[in-house]
Amino acid sequence: MQKASSSPRAADPLVGVLTEIARIVAETLSLPDVFVRVAGAARRVLPFDAAGVVRIVDGPALLSWGMATPGIPAGPEWRYERSETSDILWPSATGTRRIDDARTVLELSLRADKDVLDSGTRSILVAPIVRGQVALGDLWLSAKTPARFSPGDEETAGAIADILSAALEHERLADEERERLGRHRELDALGPALASALDVREVFDQVSAIARRVLPHDKMTLGLLSDDRTENRLWAIAGDRSWAPETYPIPESERAQMELGFQIVGDAETDLPPDSSRRAILLGAGLRSSLRVPVRLEGRIVGALSFHATEMGRYGEEDVELAGRVAGPGRPRVLPPAPRRGGEEG
Repeated sequence: MQKASSSPRAADPLVGVLTEIARIVAETLSLPDVFVRVAGAARRVLPFDAAGVVRIVDGPALLSWGMATPGIPAGPEWRYERSETSDILWPSATGTRRIDDARTVLELSLRADKDVLDSGTRSILVAPIVRGQVALGDLWLSAKTPARFSPGDEETAGAIADILSAALEHERLADEERERLGRHRELDALGPALASALDVREVFDQVSAIARRVLPHDKMTLGLLSDDRTENRLWAIAGDRSWAPETYPIPESERAQMELGFQIVGDAETDLPPDSSRRAILLGAGLRSSLRVPVRLEGRIVGALSFHATEMGRYGEEDVELAGRVAGPGRPRVLPPAPRRGGEEG
């Protein structure tokens, strides 16, 4: 009996290449460390002279995240700002892009484009690396002859980019965790700053300076609530305090907010109610966004530590944990009794 032949898909070299790339990526925690091997496998099904991966980083900017050129050792990371990169080279989640002749579409006035042209590149194939509909970066392939890549090559590059997406997302999350831990370490300096203080106001400027390393702000305040939640007393203000009153009333429209675990104000003009004294104070000082975290005494909210910025939308939920750490150290010892009402202290 004649043996059954292998299926066309099993014999397809692309299947073997994709399987090999998936295995390489699964074995590493750092894509740049193995990208030469990824490119070596991809070269069996794609006709490129050089290949690489770029990722979007804060700036925004493009950062090289692995590169492979036959006969040329991997060089240092390079970085291009968004203003230095043409739209066609900037990552997009819309699909694979093919450039048949870079000389006809890239702009010599842009640094990234000029470097590509100066390298002798003529053909470029770019496949997006995405998380859902969000572009994380690109897989790029280049050749020194025009029209090197075909529509079929676009599909192949897209399949490889899909595999690399998981690796790039993993590294992005790892970077975020390293940054988070680094920001927390910066706040370790708060302990010594507060240890010798009998009154938080003695070191409030120092606390603000330490906190500013990880929570940029233009003003920082510590407010204490009256027992009936109708008044806020600004017990401590970092730096000049001429912009803020000693106390201000809390309207009914804002009292429930005083009990929240945190409050982020993206734009004081639109996010705070029209009758808010806090809104008027912030806007009068040119402050647009705020992050407010509660200060507790014996389990009860007695006030809040607030960070204010002139920039709209400055704070996000990723800042709340850090703000809580600033509010936390030593607070039962350094806070005075909260005022009851009308500014009287009990």
